[in-house]
Amino acid sequence: MKKNYWIGTVLFLLASLFSVEQAEATVYLVDDAAEKTAGSFSTSETYTFDIPNTGEAGVLTFDHKKQSASTMSVTVYQVINGSDNQIASFSPSKSYQTATYTLDRAATAVKIAVKGTLNKYIKNVKVAMAHYIELESQPNPFAVASTDETQTLVVHYSAIENPLTVSSDNEYFTVLSQGESTVNVGRQAYSFDVKYDPQGNEGEHTGVITVSDGSITTAIPVSGSYTRARVEGLTVGDATAATLPVSWNALVGATEYNVLATDPEGNTVFSATGLTEPACRVNGLLPETAYTVFVSAILNGSVTEAVSVPAVTGALEQVTGVELTHVDSYEFAAQWNRVSNDEVDNVIYTVDVYDAAGNKVKTMDVSQPSVTVDGLTGFTDYYFTVCAKVVSFNDAVASGALSENKSFKTAIGYPEIPAIADSDLFIDGFMARWTEVAGAVSYTLNIEGTDISVTLPAGGATEYEVRGLTAGTTYNYTVTVTDAEGVTRTSQGVVVPASTTIYILNESTEYSGSTIFTKEKAIPVELGEPGVLTFEYKKSAACFGNLFVLEVLADGTEHQLASLDCSTSYRSAQFELNRSAVKLIFKTETGATMSKYWRNLKITLAHHVSKDADPEPFVQGMNTPDVTVQTIEVPYSNVEQAISASWVEGTNNGNFEIVSVGTTKYKSAYGKLPVEVRYHSDEIGMHTASLRVTDGSAAVEIPVVGYTTNIAPLTVSEVGYTTASFSWASAGIDGAVYEMVVLSESGDIVKVEEALTETEYTVTGLEQGANYIVQVSAKIAGDLKSAAVQQFIQTKVLVAPAVSVSAVDDHSFTLVWDAVQDAALYRVETFTFDGENWQSAGEPVETTELTATLASLMPETEYGYRVTVVEAGGLEAATEMATVTTQPEIIVLVAPVPETVEVTTGSFTTRWEAVASAVKYEVTFYFGEETVSEETTELEYSLNTLSQATLYTYTVTAYNEAGESAVSERIDFTTETLQAPVVTAGDETETGFRLAWDAVEYAASYTVQLYTVVETDGEKSYTVYGEAIETQELAYEATGLSSGTTYGYKVSVADAAGNVSESNVAEVTTISTPTGIDEVGNGWVKIYSVDGDLVVETVPGETISLFSSNGMLIRTLKSESYNRISVAEPIVIVRVGNTVKKISLK
Repeated sequence: MKKNYWIGTVLFLLASLFSVEQAEATVYLVDDAAEKTAGSFSTSETYTFDIPNTGEAGVLTFDHKKQSASTMSVTVYQVINGSDNQIASFSPSKSYQTATYTLDRAATAVKIAVKGTLNKYIKNVKVAMAHYIELESQPNPFAVASTDETQTLVVHYSAIENPLTVSSDNEYFTVLSQGESTVNVGRQAYSFDVKYDPQGNEGEHTGVITVSDGSITTAIPVSGSYTRARVEGLTVGDATAATLPVSWNALVGATEYNVLATDPEGNTVFSATGLTEPACRVNGLLPETAYTVFVSAILNGSVTEAVSVPAVTGALEQVTGVELTHVDSYEFAAQWNRVSNDEVDNVIYTVDVYDAAGNKVKTMDVSQPSVTVDGLTGFTDYYFTVCAKVVSFNDAVASGALSENKSFKTAIGYPEIPAIADSDLFIDGFMARWTEVAGAVSYTLNIEGTDISVTLPAGGATEYEVRGLTAGTTYNYTVTVTDAEGVTRTSQGVVVPASTTIYILNESTEYSGSTIFTKEKAIPVELGEPGVLTFEYKKSAACFGNLFVLEVLADGTEHQLASLDCSTSYRSAQFELNRSAVKLIFKTETGATMSKYWRNLKITLAHHVSKDADPEPFVQGMNTPDVTVQTIEVPYSNVEQAISASWVEGTNNGNFEIVSVGTTKYKSAYGKLPVEVRYHSDEIGMHTASLRVTDGSAAVEIPVVGYTTNIAPLTVSEVGYTTASFSWASAGIDGAVYEMVVLSESGDIVKVEEALTETEYTVTGLEQGANYIVQVSAKIAGDLKSAAVQQFIQTKVLVAPAVSVSAVDDHSFTLVWDAVQDAALYRVETFTFDGENWQSAGEPVETTELTATLASLMPETEYGYRVTVVEAGGLEAATEMATVTTQPEIIVLVAPVPETVEVTTGSFTTRWEAVASAVKYEVTFYFGEETVSEETTELEYSLNTLSQATLYTYTVTAYNEAGESAVSERIDFTTETLQAPVVTAGDETETGFRLAWDAVEYAASYTVQLYTVVETDGEKSYTVYGEAIETQELAYEATGLSSGTTYGYKVSVADAAGNVSESNVAEVTTISTPTGIDEVGNGWVKIYSVDGDLVVETVPGETISLFSSNGMLIRTLKSESYNRISVAEPIVIVRVGNTVKKISLK
């Protein structure tokens, strides 16, 4: 256990400080009262007193004198181990005097030798049994980690007057058990147990164990140190590039361990919990990086303080031993030596592949020391490097040094054959194409099943036009490339399908244009409609600008097909042409430079079965002539099978029939196929079907429509004042609209609605009480119209209401009237007469009720009024104006305007101006949904039972004989907060102290409450001490208390409304009672405190030593008779001579 450097010094000081005190013994080993006389003629005589072995020698006393005029000397010896040891030698006086000497406890006899003239006398020789209490051996310092520690201490005693008692001066050291002691006997052993419990306070602690029989006391200094339990022996093993193996000593009682690691910035980089073994590998780290590893334990359910150790990860090695294991046209394989601990560190090997120019072309990460890299280019120089990497917990990557470059060259590549395009197919052959292969010296084309084998030198064209094959036959061909060393690579075989393509344009001519140009190419539409356009295009070196390709339709419209970004080598393009295209345009635009080229123009004959337009509708049962049979001509081109016609499933419900289909001409252009169709239906409505015409690959669906309709009857659903609503039968045909014509009684057209989409309609804008003729017909498919249906109607007339006056007062009157059919609202107007004309008296009042009150009028005034009924359509019918006179004026109270004039913590006052004609007022308070009211005749109202810091709302209402005024606006106010007193304590005495506080606004009284303070396990509790004291004063004197005691106090304030606020409980400590007077050396000492200072009264010249409460020496000084000393420590231990006192100064 580690000790602070000062413990040895403190123990030395305390050992001398608390030395054994001895008092007068009460048990005598020698007790000889007889007077011994040496005669006048005896020159010397020795008296021997043996000390029995029932006890150890203590104090020797005897009385002595000499005869007057005698010369005499007395020499005193103690016998130790058979030898005489002189204690003293003196000359007695002529009257008895007492000599006192402390003997060695090992003395076995006392000898008193006298010599001289005349008579010499000694008497009352006594040897007291040694009276002492002494420690057998100094206790070892206590030291604990997670539990307390107990030691057994042994003292020896002799001639004690009372049974021994043992006590401790602080809570850290506790006496657990005490043995039995015997009074008035010789040397005995006495043992007791002392427990050291630091109570969770880490550090060094000192104390004093006192053993006493009531007359003498032995003080035993004890010390202890407490260090909270923590893991020990934390070490780091052999570090790798990404891991740190740590281990530690198992902590007794620990159930599990936690490990944490941080980087130099303090960021957590690793965390593991719940470990059951005292070891862990910290991983996910970066190489050559400093970390700190922390380890804590779970002990008794709590986490111990973490211990830490610094550590640095190792370096990540360079990859060595790189060698190629395989190289082919597009891939290579390699292997290398593992770096140390690569599996422990989860090392990733990164392989970077570069071309000869140093451009990185591939990167692969692998976990094993080998790799296969594909996707390379044949016959190409490459080199690659390998490095080891580790990835940290937060995805940071650290790399080791790169391996040496490893160079290689891939083998010659394989030629690739693109898919056969339709444009590359001929009736008797095809265009064979392949990719250029680096390193090739020749290409050989082989067509299976034929004798065709063609070898072409490399560096030329990578295509070959094959002819002379059998039409409609499938072939397979390959291309073999050969390099300068004779190595060959053969492509995969490609199937060439049989060609059935018909071209209206097929030429290999190369065309070109320079800088800005426009060039046209006519499409031979006389041969047929154009289908797919294919060609190849490129540009010259350093050429800018795109090649634009357009098609021109028969109507002159131009459509851009593409804006081509040309390469310096030929590329292919393909576009679907509009079948009405008649010309192609190739051009460039402003900014173009150099030349563009295009070649191999091919346009296939369009293959289609289509329609020019939908056939006319079939009609039946209309006012126009019936159309029940039509021949539909279907255009087609380049078909290879007979064209058939049928109804699309589910589209024909038996209303249409295919009568005949014409004959198909194969591979022809501009074909027309006649299809005859018949329509018949017994059901009203529109009937549709979809006619599908196809050659098996191309198809068209042609919609056919037939109409059969009758919209009768026309029904009148409602007739209004200016409107009339009608409905009629649906035409049963989607898209049908209806025409409505309104005629006057004389036959004149009043209104026409030409495109109604619903089978009901309301005519508006008619006159009241008029006769009309209404006709409706259906319009179908544009110009087709059904026969009209018609009805005769007469509109209604709106009448004004009958109005009467139901009530009149000084400022208003009320009108009532009978309901009018179809009224949407009623408008009430008022008028005043200016002596010549009636003028409007305000905005009209509109209402849906059968009554209206006209307010805010002048008293004793004649008013005109008129009521107009308004129906939903806006029609109006007004009454004739009538008059009414208001009553003389009645005075009405106005609402009071209250003002809050005073607010305290528990009261408020409000005032208001007098309201004319008011005889009393009502003040109403609002509490949520509830109210409380109180009446008063005064113009002021106060309430003094409110709660502090609370929001209140109130209103004031005025009353007179006629009733009440409107309620005033709601007024809010918040009562003041009653502040807690700010209390200070002072003037502490041994039995009391004084509390004082500043006056609190709105205070009515103050209450003082004292508490006793108890501290248990670091937690304080307060218990009420005495009765609470109520006062109006701003101070309180607490008396009759115990000295050196800490008290709690609290002061509360109350206002007149009973609101209370309290101060927090604070503490004050009374002054300790001064100590009594103790003997010290040949003088005395008195130790006490005054106003926080230490006072020592003693004889001058004594040494005063001051120690802190934990035994640390603070200072020493030589005393005066009165010494007042300022000390910063709240508790000090004072030593003056053999007197030791512990005293509190605060």
